[in-house]
Amino acid sequence: MSKITKKKFEELSSKINELFDLNMFKNTRKLEYVLARCLLAHTIKHKYNKTTLQYIANMYEQNGKSSDHSTILHNIRTWARFIDAKTGVKIQAQRELLRGNTVDYIMNIIDPKSTIQQKKTKLKEDIDNFNKHQVEFIEPCLENAKRI
Repeated sequence: MSKITKKKFEELSSKINELFDLNMFKNTRKLEYVLARCLLAHTIKHKYNKTTLQYIANMYEQNGKSSDHSTILHNIRTWARFIDAKTGVKIQAQRELLRGNTVDYIMNIIDPKSTIQQKKTKLKEDIDNFNKHQVEFIEPCLENAKRI
């Protein structure tokens, strides 16, 4: 992976602004704005892992939102807590905060390849834990899926 370009940063922030119907760089602490910034920081750091926290903070600054590396780190951790079903917000509250969308839907819009890869990884992990009968049961399904 590489460092995010300014153009890609603008594309991602525009997508998120459209999804949330706001300008995430407005200098406010309202929850929907904070979540939009958290989603952006999380997506950049995980998709473009060579991008430093300070670089992301500088991009926020260039768009009018004061920030530093520790704020970006806090954003990333906040998003992780938000989507964690055990410690995060309940699904209904998530939908309300995300303008009726689910986290999965938003992540698929922002980074469709990443979501597919996560599903594949989860499926592989599940299959690795199957017993003999479960493997025999799912084997025909996998063969059929290969033909699609």
